[in-house]
Amino acid sequence: MTPSLPGFERIDIDANGKGCHKVWTNDEVASIVSPHLSTKTGLIYTVARKMDESKTDAQHPYGLDVYYWTALDFRTGEVVWEKMAGTGWRFDGWYLGLGIGPTGTMYVGGYGGLMSIRDTR
Repeated sequence: MTPSLPGFERIDIDANGKGCHKVWTNDEVASIVSPHLSTKTGLIYTVARKMDESKTDAQHPYGLDVYYWTALDFRTGEVVWEKMAGTGWRFDGWYLGLGIGPTGTMYVGGYGGLMSIRDTR
C-alpha cells in the first residue's frame, strides 16, 4: 500500500452566513476513517496511518503500516493524544465512519474485525 496523504482543515462559516474562512490546517495526520467530533470533549477522533520506514522490505516497500487512534483539538488542530491500534493491513478501516457510543467508547470496523477504545478524558 502506498502512504496516505495527510491533511485536516477547519473551515468556519462567517457570522453573516455569506462566506467562510480557514481557522487551522494540520498537514501531519493521515486519516483512514471518517473522523468524528465530540462536542463534549472538544476533540476530533480518527484513526491515522503512519509508515514505519525503518521496516521496509519486498512486501512493504514504503515501510510497515502503523495505525493510531488519534485525537485532534477542535480549536487548534493540534494532536492531543494518539494510541497505537496495531500494525499491518488488518487495522486498516478504509475510510469507514468512526462511531462514539454513549459511554465514550469509539468503534470502527477494520479488515481484521471491530476495534474499540475509550477516551477517559
